[in-house]
Amino acid sequence: MLCVEGKDKWMSRRGILDYNRMYNKIKKYYKKFNIPKDTKVKIFSFFHKDHYTKQYDKNNCIENKSIEYLNNIEKLLHEDGINDVNIYTNRFPDEDIIDCINAKYFIPSAGNFSGIILNLRKKIY
Repeated sequence: MLCVEGKDKWMSRRGILDYNRMYNKIKKYYKKFNIPKDTKVKIFSFFHKDHYTKQYDKNNCIENKSIEYLNNIEKLLHEDGINDVNIYTNRFPDEDIIDCINAKYFIPSAGNFSGIILNLRKKIY
C-alpha cells in the first residue's frame, strides 16, 4: 500500500519500494541480454487506487510518489548513458500490454500485469 497513514515510507504489500532494486534489475537485463545502450526504453506504470480502503488516491500521494520513483529510475539510467527513456503512465491498460508483448526485450516488475505479459509472451513466441 502506498502512502500509509502515519508512516513516511512509500510502501506496498511487498514491503518498502526501492527504485534502486528495479534499476539494478534493469542493469542485469542489459548485461544478460547484451542490450545496446541506445535501445529505446519504455517504462509503463499505472497509478492504482488504494485496495485496502477502496478509495482513490487522496492528495495525489500515490501519483506523486510513483512519479518520484519513476523519475529516480530514469535519472539513474541517464547516468549510465541510457538516454532514450520514455515513461507512460495511466494509459489504457490494453495498450500497455500490447506494447509489452511486442517489445524486443521485456523487463518485468513485481506487478500482476508483468506475470500476465510474461505468460502471453511465452505462448506467442
